[in-house]
Amino acid sequence: MTITVDIRPEVRAELARQAAAQGRALEAYAASLLEDAAHVPAERLPRDLLTGEESRAAKATNLMEL
Repeated sequence: MTITVDIRPEVRAELARQAAAQGRALEAYAASLLEDAAHVPAERLPRDLLTGEESRAAKATNLMEL
């Protein structure tokens, strides 16, 4: 699913900084923040989001890949 969210430039810059610090794409990092905020129990998430650094989600460079 694609969601468009309008954020202030300084918020985008800070999210980009945090994503880079973790070696992640901004879109994948933002998606993980939204998932955490939704408080979805882990057993309800797709398996590829739970398999760690080698997962498809960890390699995603944008929300469409995620």
